[in-house]
Amino acid sequence: MSLSEEHIAQFDRRFDGTLNDQERIDFDEKLKADKAFEERYDQYIQSSNFIKTWAIGEEMKDIINAKNKKKKRPKNWLLYAAAIALVLGSTFVLLNQSNSLSNEELFGKYYEPYPADNNLRGISDENQAMLLYKNKKYSEATSAFTQLTELNPENEKYRLFLGICYLQQDLITQSINQFKLISGSTSNTIKNNSDWYLALAYFKAGQSSKAKEVLIEIKNSNHLFSNKAEVMLQELDR
Repeated sequence: MSLSEEHIAQFDRRFDGTLNDQERIDFDEKLKADKAFEERYDQYIQSSNFIKTWAIGEEMKDIINAKNKKKKRPKNWLLYAAAIALVLGSTFVLLNQSNSLSNEELFGKYYEPYPADNNLRGISDENQAMLLYKNKKYSEATSAFTQLTELNPENEKYRLFLGICYLQQDLITQSINQFKLISGSTSNTIKNNSDWYLALAYFKAGQSSKAKEVLIEIKNSNHLFSNKAEVMLQELDR
């Protein structure tokens, strides 16, 4: 599936956050509704990463060539050729491996479970669920918060804790679904945290392009995690 100049120009603006609010909304809606459009955007992200990685290999090759001009040609030129091939070949290894490693490192660096409520009094279902969560019994807490969300679907706090429970058990798809359900919350606390954990969950799932989209939205809004999102995006661009 080829990328047109129009696609690239639009994707460039979405990736660097220069779309206006309405353009960004229209872009995100099309990304969700149009599978071919989403595939083109993923292709654009992968191509951008490849170009950056290839450039590193070319720069290293130039350095080797420049140094070699000052020296006599190595007696074993096959070893020299192999060294250059190794440098260039490593760019492709980096392309295939760096995202996975980077995702795990970033997740581990920035992730902390949402803090449990400390004012636990009585023996209510909510307090029992929160106590299980606080004691890191995430499997049991998952069952408890699932029941609470079924009985109280309007209580978005339960979904936030349920999403964290799934994330702690590496049930990433379920976690993402919970955070997406409350990403449009009118509660700033719920929305800010659901956005942040959604980005981290995408990294955990290896979906770095989607994670970056969420981080860019966080960075460009009046958000509790805007500073962290900006730092995280800078780390991704290194």
